[in-house]
Amino acid sequence: MIGSALRSDTPPSALVSFPEITFSKPGVYEYVIKEYPADIPGWTVDNSAYRVVVTVVEEGGELRNYIDYPDGEPRFINRYAGYDDDIDEPEKTDSVKVELRAMKTVKRGTLENVAGAFSFGLYTQKRELIHIAANRADGSIVFPVLTFHRAGTYNYYMREIRRLFNDGWENYGNVYRITITVTERWGRMEADIKPSNVIWF
Repeated sequence: MIGSALRSDTPPSALVSFPEITFSKPGVYEYVIKEYPADIPGWTVDNSAYRVVVTVVEEGGELRNYIDYPDGEPRFINRYAGYDDDIDEPEKTDSVKVELRAMKTVKRGTLENVAGAFSFGLYTQKRELIHIAANRADGSIVFPVLTFHRAGTYNYYMREIRRLFNDGWENYGNVYRITITVTERWGRMEADIKPSNVIWF
């Protein structure tokens, strides 16, 4: 089951809920949300269109869905003729930057001698590799900065990349799901990262 909520910024604001959608098998499903023209005198509808990507995966014998809004949280602003648009609004920031980090630890060895020896990948919701980072001597793993220009929910996956040669080290097989929720509050873009605790490999 999935659900979406939209908000109109013209008074009064309103939430709009869509009927449930049932998925019977894993896959990536894409939709578009847009507003239909309304023949109401004086009103101009918002012609924006927002993509919705639903990724359905099987986890523990059950189907689970994860929702992404690549174009940001759907928000439609309708205008009424004669309404005063010349209203002071707080200055908006165009983006927010997020730096994802993790830590590497080893058994029966020290990281000082193997700095840069282990590689880690950051993947999109569709499992597309977008960034690679290596461990530093202190075990820290720092990925290139991600920049978000729209509000929305963004899902990523982080895992250790399998080594192509056998030098005695074994890879850590865990895959971590990271959810970044970008919101706009009082004209400023903010990002919340889950999980908030340190990721260890």
